Amino acid sequence: MKNFPGNFLTMTGIIALVIVIFSFSLNKKTTTDKSLADENRLVAPFDEIKVSGGFEIKINQGAQTPIKIMGSDEDVKHIKTEVKDKTLKIEIDNNGNKNYNMGKVIIEITVPELYEIEAAGSSTIKCNGTFGGAKDMDFEISGSGTIAIDVNADELDASIAGSGEMMFSGRANEVDFEISGSGNFKCETLIANSAEISISGSGNTYITAQNTLEVNISGSGNVYYGGSPKVNTSISGSGKVQAK
Repeated sequence: MKNFPGNFLTMTGIIALVIVIFSFSLNKKTTTDKSLADENRLVAPFDEIKVSGGFEIKINQGAQTPIKIMGSDEDVKHIKTEVKDKTLKIEIDNNGNKNYNMGKVIIEITVPELYEIEAAGSSTIKCNGTFGGAKDMDFEISGSGTIAIDVNADELDASIAGSGEMMFSGRANEVDFEISGSGNFKCETLIANSAEISISGSGNTYITAQNTLEVNISGSGNVYYGGSPKVNTSISGSGKVQAK
């Protein structure tokens, strides 16, 4: 019984400490949580997309509907969307705050046709449907983004600057691929009549060509091809061209 006051004070101190820690954790959770937003935006008709940032973009083929943007309320407010000359532009409007840290944002788009995508940054773009309408198509990645799309194109031009990846399936009459850096074209299920591949760096290309395949490699990049095309190569470095 002589130690009762000391034990009581010790227990009181422990309880007080637990309360302080719990209160701090609760307060911290409250101040860092962001409310979620689900916003629909009406825009003018478009058949090209230009993206700058790091978004998860899902593109469906169908009659055009409002663009759906999902993320925190604060992040959604910082996303700028506009259509100019039939090109939908999606970018971050940070209001001068270069240190603004955006969380995960998902953007859903439904459009009847699409002929061009230009992505700067780290966006992931996945398309559901077959796009192109047997016309010319153009795709560009600058950065580490990815594009996956099924195409029906006359002439398919695509370029990667950086470490991005493009995954094409479908058909194209003429294909022109360019890689500058370590990016990859993973197009095993894309069938082209003729293909021209240019690699500067360590990137790789996988493709099926039926008639002709022209390859220019400067560096350690590789081209792996299917089909039985007539192959012409120019290689400077350790790169190689190999039938699958």
